[in-house]
Amino acid sequence: MVTDRIWKQFFLYSILLVVLMTVVGFVSQWELEDRLRDHIKKDALIFARLVAKALPDEESPEILDRFCREYQDSSGYRVTIINRDGKVIGESDKASAAVGDHLDRPEVRDALRMGAGTSVRHSETLEMEMLYTALLLQEEEKTVRIAIPMNEVMAFENEVMVFFSLALYLSPIMAILVAFFCMRHSIREQRRHS
Repeated sequence: MVTDRIWKQFFLYSILLVVLMTVVGFVSQWELEDRLRDHIKKDALIFARLVAKALPDEESPEILDRFCREYQDSSGYRVTIINRDGKVIGESDKASAAVGDHLDRPEVRDALRMGAGTSVRHSETLEMEMLYTALLLQEEEKTVRIAIPMNEVMAFENEVMVFFSLALYLSPIMAILVAFFCMRHSIREQRRHS
């Protein structure tokens, strides 16, 4: 009788533990994804600052396009230089003369208003989701914009989430197994002494 009650409590607590860990897992996953994206946005802003420090004091599209391509080759990120009027004067993916006005882009508007801006949206040029970070250079009256493909961001998130999920979901299973064997041993000892 007592043994049956103990086993019922064990299974009830085990189910409660699994449900609790699942809820904690989902909440933690959302929080971790937000923190990872914030970290990637900060890294993109740091990279934009590095690009800004090395930016040639030129307006020549050929020189700025070459500069942007060199930074894209070393980082894998798309680099765009935009003047105060929104005209693209440097572009890493194609000739800047072929790129339209960027004044209406949310990250550029935010950079002009607040000094820096980010947005995640679909790129018409590249036909994919991108994370954009723009940094206003007050003195040069230019904006440096960095674009990171979201598939790279998602791949990084997925790698981290696999390890996180394994740790989160294996720990309660291990706890249940340890509790199960401890209870079984304890019940056997109790029966032997009865």
